[in-house]
Amino acid sequence: MLKILVPSIVNAAAIAGGIFGGQMLRPGDNVPAHAAPSTTLPGEGHPANDDTGHGEETDHATSADQSKTGASHGEPPEGDYYPMRFARPFVVPVSDGWQTQALVVIQLNLELNREAMDNSVGLEEKLRDRIMSALIAYSHNGGFAVTVTDPELRTAVHDVVLSAADELLPDQVGDVLILEMLKRKV
Repeated sequence: MLKILVPSIVNAAAIAGGIFGGQMLRPGDNVPAHAAPSTTLPGEGHPANDDTGHGEETDHATSADQSKTGASHGEPPEGDYYPMRFARPFVVPVSDGWQTQALVVIQLNLELNREAMDNSVGLEEKLRDRIMSALIAYSHNGGFAVTVTDPELRTAVHDVVLSAADELLPDQVGDVLILEMLKRKV
C-alpha cells in the first residue's frame, strides 16, 4: 500500500507545484501597477505614469483631437490601414528554360483600408491568385536572378505585389509588408 501511496502523493504535489508556478509566471493581472511598462516613448507626450497629484488619472485628449482623427476611444481613425495576414507564404519557382533552378518563399502582409477589410470574405483567395500570377510573371522575366539580399529586388517585389493587389482593390491597399524572403536552390 505504501509503495502506491507515496508515488501518488509525489505526483499530486508535482502537479500542484506546476499549476502554482504557471499561475505565478503568467503575464497579466499579477503585474503590480508600479511595475507596468510605460506605453509612451520618450518625446511622445506625457509619460504613462503622469500623476496630477490628486490621485486620479487625467485624459489629455480633447474633443478637437478626437474630431481630427475621426475616432473615439476604441475606434481606429478613418483612413487607417489594417494588416491582412496571408495564411501561407508564397512559393515562387525560378526557372531557366524548362527546369526549375530555385524556389523563392515570400511571407507578406497587405495593409488594407476599412472598406476592404469589411468586404474581406473570400478576398484572400482572390488576392493570392492575383499576387501569385504577378510573381510568377516577374520570375519568368528573370526578376529573381539576383540574390534576395539585393535591395532592388525587395523594392521590385514590393512594387509587383502592390500593383497586383491594387488591380483587384483599387485605392484600398495602403502598403505591402514583406516579412521574409528566402531563396533555395533545387
